Amino acid sequence: MPVAEILAGIALVKSSVEFIKSNISTVQDISGIAKQIDGFFLGEEQMNKGQGKGMSIAEQFGSVEKSADDFINRKLLEEKREELRFIINMRFGPTTWDQIIAERADRPAEIYHLKSSRKPNWHLLDSVINKVEKARDKGLKITADMYTYPASSTGLTGVIPTWVQEGGTQAWINRMKKPEIRERLFKDIRKELSEQPPEDILMVGFNKQSMSNKYRGMNIAEAAKLRGESPEEAIVNLIIEDGSRIQCIYFSMSEENVRKKIMLPWVSFDSDAGSYSDISKDFITHPRAFGSFARVLGKYVRDEKLISMEEAIRRLSGFPADNLGISKRGYLRPGYFADIVIF
Repeated sequence: MPVAEILAGIALVKSSVEFIKSNISTVQDISGIAKQIDGFFLGEEQMNKGQGKGMSIAEQFGSVEKSADDFINRKLLEEKREELRFIINMRFGPTTWDQIIAERADRPAEIYHLKSSRKPNWHLLDSVINKVEKARDKGLKITADMYTYPASSTGLTGVIPTWVQEGGTQAWINRMKKPEIRERLFKDIRKELSEQPPEDILMVGFNKQSMSNKYRGMNIAEAAKLRGESPEEAIVNLIIEDGSRIQCIYFSMSEENVRKKIMLPWVSFDSDAGSYSDISKDFITHPRAFGSFARVLGKYVRDEKLISMEEAIRRLSGFPADNLGISKRGYLRPGYFADIVIF
């Protein structure tokens, strides 16, 4: 919700500035307030993100004057930034703020598991790629990583609105039982399912064995039909009955987009999964935990020839090690760890 992001950003900006004002005289160097400076910029980013979604606070709440919207989105931010610049320069020297800005611009950034989920958003990947490449052309150190499947994994929370999820799992499960909540909840879930069809949400992980025995391997559309419920009713009631968010596989991405990302030289490969050694008979996880890297070499290098073997190995080893600052790994060099896979 845009207004929530804006207000959270305002709180972070104001608290960061107030902390620095209160402690500026006692810190020995700029590192003593570095965390609060980072907080200021994070708050600024949240405010801009909320404002950038196209709906102002005044448009969401008609009782709020447009002038208040202008103040929150622009004037306050400008005033706090200027206040921060002034007090830091007074304490550490006249060019300190400019040095901070320059240093932040030079920081590397990594976009984790780059993707564009849900069919209405598939076309947006091109604009993301374009923005990143323009920034890289200007010298900004931006890289990304991806897993090589067109399906993601999370709970049914992926289609449950955040407003109902406050207070922890049991609190929001109890909240979903209330009749006065359910009508609004079902409406919001229907909107989510218009972009993420229930046929493409596969249930794989349950809290209760009885629920797993009955529904594991079914998609939401199949479960809803079996239960004689609408998909949105089935989602809510299944969560309540299982007492968990129910882990799912979401078939939400485009294979064409996966191929497009494979060919980007600034994208490395990840699994977005843990490392597993104790695998029982009933062990369940997304296949990316074991297959993401093999798909790079088998499907996209050997079979489809999208990139060369040498390029694939670079983006599986040295490139991500460099991006993440992992020392003595990713290369065959004297003194490095001998992490070698021979195939």
